[in-house]
Amino acid sequence: MKEYRGYLTIEEDWPRFYREFPEIYDRFSGHSKTLTNIVCDTFGLDGKNILEIGCGTGIATLELAKRARSVIAVEIEKGMIDYSIEKARQKQFYNIDFIRGDSLSLPIATNSVDAIVTIFAGPLKDEQAVRVVKEGGLIIRAGNHYRWYGGELRSIILGPNSISWLDYRSDRRLRELGYHYIDVWANFNYPSVQEAIETYGFIFGQKAIDYLLEHEKQFIRQKARVFYKEVVKS
Repeated sequence: MKEYRGYLTIEEDWPRFYREFPEIYDRFSGHSKTLTNIVCDTFGLDGKNILEIGCGTGIATLELAKRARSVIAVEIEKGMIDYSIEKARQKQFYNIDFIRGDSLSLPIATNSVDAIVTIFAGPLKDEQAVRVVKEGGLIIRAGNHYRWYGGELRSIILGPNSISWLDYRSDRRLRELGYHYIDVWANFNYPSVQEAIETYGFIFGQKAIDYLLEHEKQFIRQKARVFYKEVVKS
């Protein structure tokens, strides 16, 4: 970890960020709330039984639980799922079951949910997803648009080309698997410039800190890509 202009940063060390800093990750991921509600509105998830993969600190989980009949939230990192469980307890959500497990080998019964939702989450085997979703249900995978890694700071973080090749390869693979997609805005307004720097700058590093300070940014534009596919088993 480094200090730069009075702010700490881990310079895009995502594994460490995810494992060790759930409180900062929770503030950083505010755009997940916006994106989750777009997904619920677009695909009619109210009253459904939902499986969420990679629940993280529970931002999307709680938004889903406000609208779904039930939510099963799967997360492999202990620190993250513990944070989510405590948040749900404090906010008195009783329609969420948390499971610590691996998204590549889902500990979920066959044909047991109406939809799978992932919001800025990690890998998911398509055969596993198809197995647990009911006939006619949906697999919905929402994440970074490959040209919008880092949101509107993408050119600052990645340079003028502004392509995340990891997201691009995932994008191409999902299209090969028969997914359709829509692009949506998942913007987020931090309470202050300082909090934007302490979260956004914390993960993205020195160039992001410079930009946020220079432009006094607290509103961050973010384009997301939402992939979806209906499950057909016959």
